[in-house]
Amino acid sequence: PYCSIVVSLVVIPVSRPRISEHTNEEERAADEIIKNQLEAHFEKVQRISDTTTLPFAMHYLRSRIMEELDISHLTERLLQGKGELTPEDKYETWEKIKILSFTRTVSSMWAMTLLSLYVRVQVTILGRHLYLDFARGTDGAQLQVNS
Repeated sequence: PYCSIVVSLVVIPVSRPRISEHTNEEERAADEIIKNQLEAHFEKVQRISDTTTLPFAMHYLRSRIMEELDISHLTERLLQGKGELTPEDKYETWEKIKILSFTRTVSSMWAMTLLSLYVRVQVTILGRHLYLDFARGTDGAQLQVNS
């Protein structure tokens, strides 16, 4: 009896850290698997965003900017009134074309950057919600089976 008390005092505390170390390693491995699956999921979501959503949104943005900052009527005016326009009218028309062209360029760069960021953030948020819904629905079992 005295020997079993000594063994239980020495062996059990020594074996518990090993069991907890093994459990920690399993948890780390499971966390790493989930992290890799999450990264792969987000890469797929970003690829889908880059190939479908973003090009459509960029095309729409481009058409809206071209419509709002249209210079075709000014260039047409210059072409049709070659001999009829006074130098002051030509100068004013060129200034308007220059200002609208610069505005279109800066607006396009700014708006496309913001649109790209906005679409990426929105798609990432939606992708995260889909991933979490899927993970909750399968209680993580399906996620670990796939890896």
